[in-house]
Amino acid sequence: MTVSPITANAVPAIDQEAKVRGGRRDRTRQALIDAGLHLIARTSLSAVSIDEIVAEANVAKGTFYNHFVDKDELFNAIVDSVRHQVHSRVVAETKALPDPARKVARAFCVGLRYQLDHKEQVLFLMHSRFSIRPLNDPVDVGIVSYIAEGIASARFRLATTEGGVLLVHGLSGAAYAYSIDEADAFGIVARGQQLAAIMLRGLGLPTEEAEMIAAQEADLILRRHFAAG
Repeated sequence: MTVSPITANAVPAIDQEAKVRGGRRDRTRQALIDAGLHLIARTSLSAVSIDEIVAEANVAKGTFYNHFVDKDELFNAIVDSVRHQVHSRVVAETKALPDPARKVARAFCVGLRYQLDHKEQVLFLMHSRFSIRPLNDPVDVGIVSYIAEGIASARFRLATTEGGVLLVHGLSGAAYAYSIDEADAFGIVARGQQLAAIMLRGLGLPTEEAEMIAAQEADLILRRHFAAG
């Protein structure tokens, strides 16, 4: 039996149309996320209205509700977007390293370098309700597994994985807060190195080794930011 060209092409045509609609929807959603990030980074979530967000994204107000129930849902989407960006960088830079101590130090420096490369994203997190997620959060799986690996191998001397994760998050937050407006490249690298060494000592490494690893990772990761600029 001969299939007519119209029938033969019907399904591919429908598939193509669906892809176009899906691509347009994804682009609109991303435009809203980008607009929300930009506005909230300059003020706060409570200070930004949906009218301002849709104006910044150049879409109709009704379009906002096709993608998000309210500002809180948009906020969570922005947080997830930024966190996944950081997570992908951390995984890419650390997955081949065999030593959990070096993995944690590099993850710390990669996170700080992300802040230097993407100040608006970090300002968004700092000016919002962003907080540390539970240990089972998929985006934190890298740091959690590195801390657990270090404890299991006796590389780290900690009673709990949670304690190590909180240490890393706390020092990371301090590094971000004090480097966001820092103009001195040397100061940023030196502070990152110092805090990475404190972190490794807190995890249980000897002082000399902690300082050596911190110096190497800060030089490798953080100096790239300034060399590239």
